[in-house]
Amino acid sequence: MLTCGFVMACSDNGPGGVPSIDIAEGLPVGRISATEGSVTSFSVFEVVLGAEEPSRNPYVLGPGVTARFEGVSGEAAGRLIDVSGFWDGDNTWRIRFAPIATGLWRFSTTSTDPGLHGVTGELRVRAPTDAELNENRLLHGFLEAEGEAWRLSDGTRFFPVGDSQWSFSEEFHRHEIEAWIDALRTLGLNTLHGSVWLGRYDRGGMAPFPEGDPESELLNIDYFRRLDGLVRYANANGVMPGLMIGSFPQNAMWFERFRTRARHDRWFRYVVARYAAFNVRWLLFGEVDERDPPWDMTWQDAVAYYAELVRRVDPWDHPIGSHHRLVDTASATNPDIDYIEVQAVQTETQFERALEYRKWGKPVWFEEYWYESARYDDEVERGLRNTHRNFVAALAFPTMGSLMRAHADDVDFPPSEAADQGMSLTEYLLAEDRGLRRLGEFAAFYQPLDLLRFEPANVRCDRGVCGRFGEDFALLLPGGGAVSIDLSDAPGQYQVRMLSIHVGSIADLEPIDGGARRSVDTFSDRDTAVLLLKLDSEGRED
Repeated sequence: MLTCGFVMACSDNGPGGVPSIDIAEGLPVGRISATEGSVTSFSVFEVVLGAEEPSRNPYVLGPGVTARFEGVSGEAAGRLIDVSGFWDGDNTWRIRFAPIATGLWRFSTTSTDPGLHGVTGELRVRAPTDAELNENRLLHGFLEAEGEAWRLSDGTRFFPVGDSQWSFSEEFHRHEIEAWIDALRTLGLNTLHGSVWLGRYDRGGMAPFPEGDPESELLNIDYFRRLDGLVRYANANGVMPGLMIGSFPQNAMWFERFRTRARHDRWFRYVVARYAAFNVRWLLFGEVDERDPPWDMTWQDAVAYYAELVRRVDPWDHPIGSHHRLVDTASATNPDIDYIEVQAVQTETQFERALEYRKWGKPVWFEEYWYESARYDDEVERGLRNTHRNFVAALAFPTMGSLMRAHADDVDFPPSEAADQGMSLTEYLLAEDRGLRRLGEFAAFYQPLDLLRFEPANVRCDRGVCGRFGEDFALLLPGGGAVSIDLSDAPGQYQVRMLSIHVGSIADLEPIDGGARRSVDTFSDRDTAVLLLKLDSEGRED
């Protein structure tokens, strides 16, 4: 007998070489439960079902179950969404549904298993209140690209600013990740990225397969239930996870671990079925160009294949990106790749690359472009300068790597540092993580800008970089000082607001008039961001 720390007992391979699982007898079948009462649009409604005749390994052999949700009244009327269920241990299957419109929805299930088949029900969906929307911006809907910027389903602008920890699902305990999310929310950051399973660390005490071996195909449901809680907690606090479905091919030996495409496909389908109802975005792999899969496919083929697979399985069409050691230009024109995800070395010309990547007409998202942890680069000043410069020059969105990027064996591992200082992890990050604080100030400073109306405008300035956002302008001046900006075609009056990006201090200067070339002096020798905000006829910001 193979002993597993799962919700069921695991045994050696059954007939046909398929690993088998001992499922308890006398478990309930058919509909077990569903989310009670009405739900808001873009929240998760969940139905729990019990199979009558589960196979000896449901992860591999099924049975499968799908549900069709049909809108019958209100804004939902006439809408159809088909959702795949997923196995959740023993004879239990779950179906997660995110209603995209208000009104009454009805559902019915289809399966080869009598207990899973023919289950019907309904749910009433209401719009979130103004108070709920103010509390959680993600209730405006799912992330959608609009040209080179982002919006949520109802058209609300979304300005992603985030943090990364690739190993968050396996190296940290749940309360530590919740403490990190609390810090992100406090500072106004609204996204993070990490791996569903990085496959390198065991401090968290769990892996999705016994001994981290996908070839066993014995799924550890407790691992996913913990991850469910983390994703749900992030969404409840206005933070959108970027979930990397496949890990790093080289340093996690990802492709070699799965060995076959069928096994790898099964992993992708399961992850998408389990998490697509949440407010997430997808990352296919980490540094996918490191090596080709061992089956008949190049890494470029793998990106195209799995982007199409995710698109097909995800009924909500969440954005898909491809992570590369620099930038995956091979996939940039692929219609299933929604944004250009960039990992870049620290240089003073990073913004020029950002401008180049705009040619594909998709959002440019700089991720893993700067780490604060001492083990990785600890270049806070240049990292912050590039964050502002990339955004102002090219509308490149940032997900940096704060001190949380460190691992348990690093000297600056935040849970250890917090304990040494007698602080909670949230308190430690808010007090000691300079990069996180500066990213929060970055997000707040540029909030007034209309990101959907961005255009590069470096030719207007005699130094630094400049971007135009509709009627407004933003500048980044390395070393502060004065700048001359051409406002000949921009009449009216402008409020001048400055942020010392390494200190966090904000100051307003006297307004200036447009309609000609003007000079602005920051009266500083530190890197300074400048906003020129168009005033209305009564002297207020538009």
